[in-house]
Amino acid sequence: MHERILTAICTLAVATATFAQGDVTNERVLAEAASGENWFLKGGDFRGTHYSPLTQVNADNVNTLGLAWAADLPIPDGISTTPIVVDGVIYLSGAYSVVFAVDASNGEVLWTFDPDVRSVLAERPELSWISRVNRGVAVWDGKVFATTSDCRLISLDAATGKENWTKQTCDNDLGYSISDSPYVGGDKVFVGNAGSESEINNRGYVSAYNATSGELEWRFFIVPSHIPAENDTAALKMAAKTWSGDTLEKVGGGGNSWNEMTYDPISNQLFFGTSGSNRYNYVDRSPDGGDNLFLSSIVAVNAETGEYNWHYQTVDKDSWDYNATMNIVL
Repeated sequence: MHERILTAICTLAVATATFAQGDVTNERVLAEAASGENWFLKGGDFRGTHYSPLTQVNADNVNTLGLAWAADLPIPDGISTTPIVVDGVIYLSGAYSVVFAVDASNGEVLWTFDPDVRSVLAERPELSWISRVNRGVAVWDGKVFATTSDCRLISLDAATGKENWTKQTCDNDLGYSISDSPYVGGDKVFVGNAGSESEINNRGYVSAYNATSGELEWRFFIVPSHIPAENDTAALKMAAKTWSGDTLEKVGGGGNSWNEMTYDPISNQLFFGTSGSNRYNYVDRSPDGGDNLFLSSIVAVNAETGEYNWHYQTVDKDSWDYNATMNIVL
């Protein structure tokens, strides 16, 4: 009798540890993503394929599908993201960066978090449009990460929706904003920003924060500064030689990473795409020539340190706003 009670308690403890809400780790994504039972990451897996291997729904039975449930979420401008699904809980966000956790079995909303972006719009009406487009959340080790148009990165408890920490990761006064989701891997959360078309001096960058503490671990600037002393890495020194004219000083270059990153734990690299500059015309932007790195490029950095590994510029002398910020599939 005593042995049976002990066994039942041990089994419950294992189940609770295994299925704690938001239980996403490198090891679990690598081991389980191929089964399709969960959708751990925005791209589905570390390759960013956005592909589900599930076969339960197929050409023979798709005509028998019917409505199981519907959840009426109070988001007037809709949902424009891929939900994250972990152990029967759906995590997603909508306009104004409102975050929801929903029971996948019945549609019950388990918790809601509202970062009160609407109150920011009273002082910053220029953020109204971008506030209505939020491209989702990331989930990692019991935490849900969200971004806001006024440049906040927020960590929430996956079980309760309570705020763990908030970081101001960019500055609206300098023309920055965020509509993209954060990305996760290796106990870090990665975030970019928008603003390449702002008329205020800015230069795009990608930041990596410790997923537990929120401490900034590294920051990679996508275009160089017009101040030589600020180009303090080998990558920035190289990039600075590819610009001419006064664009870096007058409008900051741009090159923001405003959409999609892919983290690869095997090579320990983070891949992200970059935009163009708000000086579209190449001749005006760089009158004496140069590649204007790292505009309109795919960039690979060391995910642990942020150190530059390589880049590929997808559009040479881009004058047409041909951003390289689409999904990156490995």
